[in-house]
Amino acid sequence: MRKKKILISWAIVIGIMITIFIFSNQASETSSNTSTQFINCVFQTNFSEEIGSFIYIHKMIRKLAHFTIYALLGLATYNALFVSFKKDFWKILLGCILISFLYAISDEFHQLFIAGRSAEVLDVLLDTTGAAVGGLIIYLFTKIRTKFID
Repeated sequence: MRKKKILISWAIVIGIMITIFIFSNQASETSSNTSTQFINCVFQTNFSEEIGSFIYIHKMIRKLAHFTIYALLGLATYNALFVSFKKDFWKILLGCILISFLYAISDEFHQLFIAGRSAEVLDVLLDTTGAAVGGLIIYLFTKIRTKFID
Protein backbone atom coordinates (compact mmCIF):
# COMPACT_ATOMS: atom_id res chain seq x y z
CA MET A 1 0.00 0.00 0.00
CA ARG A 2 2.85 2.42 0.85
CA LYS A 3 4.53 1.83 -2.54
CA LYS A 4 1.25 2.61 -4.28
CA LYS A 5 0.94 5.91 -2.34
CA ILE A 6 4.50 6.82 -3.24
CA LEU A 7 3.95 6.07 -6.95
CA ILE A 8 0.70 8.04 -7.06
CA SER A 9 2.28 10.98 -5.22
CA TRP A 10 5.20 11.21 -7.64
CA ALA A 11 2.89 10.67 -10.63
CA ILE A 12 0.97 13.78 -9.55
CA VAL A 13 4.24 15.75 -9.30
CA ILE A 14 5.25 14.61 -12.78
CA GLY A 15 1.77 15.40 -14.12
CA ILE A 16 2.02 18.97 -12.84
CA MET A 17 5.51 19.30 -14.32
CA ILE A 18 4.20 18.08 -17.68
CA THR A 19 1.38 20.63 -17.50
CA ILE A 20 3.90 23.41 -16.83
CA PHE A 21 6.02 22.17 -19.74
CA ILE A 22 3.02 22.17 -22.10
CA PHE A 23 2.11 25.76 -21.21
CA SER A 24 5.76 26.85 -21.48
CA ASN A 25 6.05 25.17 -24.85
CA GLN A 26 3.43 27.50 -26.35
CA ALA A 27 4.67 30.27 -28.62
CA SER A 28 4.27 33.77 -27.19
CA GLU A 29 1.22 34.57 -29.32
CA THR A 30 -0.57 31.33 -28.41
CA SER A 31 0.21 31.80 -24.72
CA SER A 32 -1.01 35.40 -24.83
CA ASN A 33 -4.24 34.34 -26.58
CA THR A 34 -4.85 31.68 -23.91
CA SER A 35 -4.49 34.33 -21.19
CA THR A 36 -6.76 36.74 -23.07
CA GLN A 37 -9.47 34.07 -23.45
CA PHE A 38 -9.21 33.29 -19.73
CA ILE A 39 -9.53 36.99 -18.80
CA ASN A 40 -12.51 37.49 -21.12
CA CYS A 41 -14.19 34.40 -19.68
CA VAL A 42 -13.61 35.37 -16.03
CA PHE A 43 -14.58 39.01 -16.45
CA GLN A 44 -17.45 38.21 -18.85
CA THR A 45 -16.18 40.81 -21.28
CA ASN A 46 -14.22 41.21 -24.47
CA PHE A 47 -11.10 43.13 -23.49
CA SER A 48 -8.95 44.42 -26.26
CA GLU A 49 -5.18 44.14 -25.90
CA GLU A 50 -4.85 47.87 -26.65
CA ILE A 51 -6.65 48.93 -23.46
CA GLY A 52 -4.23 49.95 -20.68
CA SER A 53 -6.19 48.20 -17.92
CA PHE A 54 -6.18 45.02 -20.00
CA ILE A 55 -2.39 45.01 -20.21
CA TYR A 56 -2.15 45.33 -16.41
CA ILE A 57 -4.77 42.62 -15.80
CA HIS A 58 -3.17 40.38 -18.42
CA LYS A 59 0.24 40.64 -16.74
CA MET A 60 -1.23 40.04 -13.27
CA ILE A 61 -3.17 36.96 -14.46
CA ARG A 62 -0.02 35.52 -16.02
CA LYS A 63 2.01 36.09 -12.84
CA LEU A 64 -0.79 34.66 -10.71
CA ALA A 65 -0.83 31.60 -12.98
CA HIS A 66 2.93 31.15 -12.41
CA PHE A 67 2.49 31.40 -8.65
CA THR A 68 -0.56 29.10 -8.58
CA ILE A 69 0.79 26.26 -10.72
CA TYR A 70 4.03 26.25 -8.73
CA ALA A 71 2.07 26.35 -5.45
CA LEU A 72 0.35 23.18 -6.70
CA LEU A 73 3.75 21.74 -7.61
CA GLY A 74 5.05 22.62 -4.14
CA LEU A 75 2.02 21.04 -2.51
CA ALA A 76 2.38 17.85 -4.54
CA THR A 77 6.16 17.70 -4.11
CA TYR A 78 5.94 18.20 -0.34
CA ASN A 79 3.38 15.41 -0.17
CA ALA A 80 5.47 13.07 -2.36
CA LEU A 81 8.59 13.70 -0.28
CA PHE A 82 6.68 13.19 2.97
CA VAL A 83 5.10 9.94 1.79
CA SER A 84 8.46 8.74 0.47
CA PHE A 85 10.79 9.68 3.31
CA LYS A 86 8.81 10.73 6.43
CA LYS A 87 11.56 13.18 7.42
CA ASP A 88 11.06 16.31 9.50
CA PHE A 89 9.25 19.37 8.20
CA TRP A 90 12.31 21.50 7.38
CA LYS A 91 14.06 18.80 5.36
CA ILE A 92 10.93 18.06 3.36
CA LEU A 93 10.16 21.75 2.81
CA LEU A 94 13.74 22.41 1.74
CA GLY A 95 13.58 19.44 -0.68
CA CYS A 96 10.24 20.67 -2.01
CA ILE A 97 11.63 24.18 -2.60
CA LEU A 98 14.84 22.87 -4.16
CA ILE A 99 13.05 20.55 -6.60
CA SER A 100 10.61 23.31 -7.58
CA PHE A 101 13.43 25.89 -7.91
CA LEU A 102 15.44 23.62 -10.19
CA TYR A 103 12.34 22.87 -12.27
CA ALA A 104 11.56 26.61 -12.52
CA ILE A 105 15.10 27.25 -13.79
CA SER A 106 14.78 24.47 -16.36
CA ASP A 107 11.36 25.80 -17.38
CA GLU A 108 12.69 29.32 -17.97
CA PHE A 109 15.68 27.91 -19.85
CA HIS A 110 13.30 25.87 -22.01
CA GLN A 111 11.37 29.06 -22.86
CA LEU A 112 14.51 30.52 -24.46
CA PHE A 113 13.94 28.12 -27.35
CA ILE A 114 10.24 28.96 -27.86
CA ALA A 115 9.19 31.63 -30.38
CA GLY A 116 8.62 34.99 -28.69
CA ARG A 117 9.35 33.68 -25.18
CA SER A 118 12.18 34.58 -22.84
CA ALA A 119 13.70 33.50 -19.55
CA GLU A 120 12.85 35.70 -16.58
CA VAL A 121 14.72 35.55 -13.27
CA LEU A 122 11.71 37.12 -11.54
CA ASP A 123 9.54 34.25 -12.78
CA VAL A 124 11.94 31.77 -11.18
CA LEU A 125 11.64 33.68 -7.88
CA LEU A 126 7.85 33.86 -8.19
CA ASP A 127 7.64 30.15 -9.04
CA THR A 128 9.86 29.21 -6.10
CA THR A 129 7.82 31.39 -3.74
CA GLY A 130 4.65 29.70 -4.98
CA ALA A 131 6.18 26.28 -4.34
CA ALA A 132 7.24 27.29 -0.82
CA VAL A 133 3.71 28.54 -0.08
CA GLY A 134 2.25 25.30 -1.45
CA GLY A 135 4.58 23.28 0.78
CA LEU A 136 3.64 25.37 3.82
CA ILE A 137 -0.07 25.03 3.07
CA ILE A 138 0.03 21.23 3.01
CA TYR A 139 2.20 21.17 6.14
CA LEU A 140 -0.23 23.43 8.02
CA PHE A 141 -3.23 21.48 6.74
CA THR A 142 -1.62 18.23 7.91
CA LYS A 143 -0.80 19.68 11.35
CA ILE A 144 -4.32 21.08 11.82
CA ARG A 145 -5.93 17.86 10.61
CA THR A 146 -3.74 15.76 12.89
CA LYS A 147 -4.47 18.00 15.89
CA PHE A 148 -8.23 17.73 15.50
CA ILE A 149 -8.42 14.08 14.42
CA ASP A 150 -5.95 12.58 16.92
